[in-house]
Amino acid sequence: MGADVTLTDRQELLPLLRKNIAVNALRERADALALEWGCDETIEALGRNVEFDLIVGSDLLYAPHSFSELLETIVRLSTPAHTEVLLAYPTRYTEDIFLEQASDYFDEIECIEVEPTIYVSRLKRRALS
Repeated sequence: MGADVTLTDRQELLPLLRKNIAVNALRERADALALEWGCDETIEALGRNVEFDLIVGSDLLYAPHSFSELLETIVRLSTPAHTEVLLAYPTRYTEDIFLEQASDYFDEIECIEVEPTIYVSRLKRRALS
């Protein structure tokens, strides 16, 4: 029972992710891999032979200049009509820019305030037409 989980971050942060996996006795269910937004090599390595049911991102919507790379990465790793995306973020007044860009590929199912000024948006990858 349970899910297999792939944690991602920049290459230099993988040792910390792997340490957290080990400390929490999750080696059989979790792995840590490098992912650079918009980088063909890391996106292809991560998405090879895998269909992700859920992509979760925390505090990713802080830099509008990187939204196109972030969106490209999420789109390429998601499966039309299948993958859901959960994005948790504090209010920075830039998140609407990303969510508007994402609306070309995803339907926003819900957005809830989980704490004052902390939100979670739930998106569903739209089927290809």
